[in-house]
Amino acid sequence: GNTYEKPSSVPMLRLTLQVLPSGVAQTATWDQLRVDKKGTALASDVWVGLYEDVDGDGKFDGEQTLGSPAPDTLVKAGTFDALSNAWFFTGINKIVSNIPKNYFLSVKISSTAQEATYLGLEINNHNYFTMSGVANVAANNFKIVTDTSTIKREEAKVIVLAEDIAAMIESSRTATILQGQS
Repeated sequence: GNTYEKPSSVPMLRLTLQVLPSGVAQTATWDQLRVDKKGTALASDVWVGLYEDVDGDGKFDGEQTLGSPAPDTLVKAGTFDALSNAWFFTGINKIVSNIPKNYFLSVKISSTAQEATYLGLEINNHNYFTMSGVANVAANNFKIVTDTSTIKREEAKVIVLAEDIAAMIESSRTATILQGQS
């Protein structure tokens, strides 16, 4: 998603964060996230963003037009570390409370990415989330892995704009044209 036709990034994973049990008033501040790259796609061809589900509907609402902000707010763009083979999202600074909140990991693939490579995302364990405060991330339900998606090049499109130029004489439109007139 970086074209006028498809401006939005593609969601790969939804994360719901919540302090449990629901009656607890303790909170945590989400500071950092690590997301491992899976697959053969080059990291330089992939942009990964962390978005907050502003309206809480559980559906990703990306950019509607190229260059405009997305309805779901971009929290941070990941920074890739080749040694770790992972994207790091630092300075997230989001409060996690007993009210569930959705976040999305979403990707944009370069138009020059090599075809037939593939990409997946993985959060290997609870230590990939860095929290400060009283509440911590539970160690269960890990590892979190997306399906791997094959990168395919979309066919180029030819856009035709037709304009009626019939009965045009010297750049002005007329309803009739006399025979023998050019």
